[in-house]
Amino acid sequence: MSYKKPQQEKSVPTSETNSPLNIGDAIGGFAGYLRRAKASAAGLTAQVSGENGGDSDMITTLHLTKHLDNWVKVTIWMVKDRYGKVTKKDGEYIKLTEFIATVKRPLANNQGQVAQFFGENGVNSDAINVLNRSEFLDALVYVEMHQAAAGMAIQDFKDNKPGEELSELGGRLTPTETAELKKLQKKSEEAWNLLKSNGFFRYDLVLGHLGRNDDFEKWLTAQTCCHPGDKPCENSPVHAWHIPGEKRFAALPLCSEHEEMWTNGQVSLIDGSSPSAFAATQRVTYLQRWSQYALRLYLNTPANHTPTPQAVFAWALERKIDGLIPNTFKMFLV
Repeated sequence: MSYKKPQQEKSVPTSETNSPLNIGDAIGGFAGYLRRAKASAAGLTAQVSGENGGDSDMITTLHLTKHLDNWVKVTIWMVKDRYGKVTKKDGEYIKLTEFIATVKRPLANNQGQVAQFFGENGVNSDAINVLNRSEFLDALVYVEMHQAAAGMAIQDFKDNKPGEELSELGGRLTPTETAELKKLQKKSEEAWNLLKSNGFFRYDLVLGHLGRNDDFEKWLTAQTCCHPGDKPCENSPVHAWHIPGEKRFAALPLCSEHEEMWTNGQVSLIDGSSPSAFAATQRVTYLQRWSQYALRLYLNTPANHTPTPQAVFAWALERKIDGLIPNTFKMFLV
């Protein structure tokens, strides 16, 4: 007997799905890493491990009674292979598989939660078995869930396209990428420090390729007030105060109170040093901090990581300013 699809505006009876959702309604989605499917006499269980945070939070909701043993259509999109290579075809992310399954209770691990979807023997277990191919194991994927019911087939649903969430996942690091980056970090940090000590980050040519004067001053307003005192100034808001006599990339972050003092020449530093000397030193400090920030941002560097020497050199070479890089830096490119 064939399954008759209910009208879209009607809810699926609780006895069929434990959920008040309509057929085809989106339940949610999450990113995770493919694990080997578990086999049983009745079929296969797909497993996707979501890391602690928003993804594991979404999987945790599948513990709720209304979701357990609920029928869902599961669509799995490939984002990156285990080595971190983004996988696309004709500019689009690849749909690995889709199947009708029941939600099983997620499993907990040290990294987060593992979602489990059981597909009965037949077309659904066959679709899950695709995920056991070696090139897909540990791949970064995006999982979408839509409401289904017992007896339904994939053909009963409209073909869904990947959502905006997928475009944001390309920058996420896989565990393999993270491990490789950690190995390279010491080398990258040494190369980065070499550039700092050689003044690379305060060359006018370098600054000009990283942004405009407005970009620098906007960044300054997000810093804390730099006026020296017994303790750091915590006043806000902070303004970009222009250093007299200087034209480009010449400003310091000062709160309203201290900005007025510096503008009126009423600054007396507690250590007796010259305000102009202090301003000149601070200018160099903030310029180097901003240019490093801007280059990290341009190179799409993950948080708490240092850009690789290869990425930095390629950036400089493309802009024909590689001559500003010290020769000793090149030993890090090997």
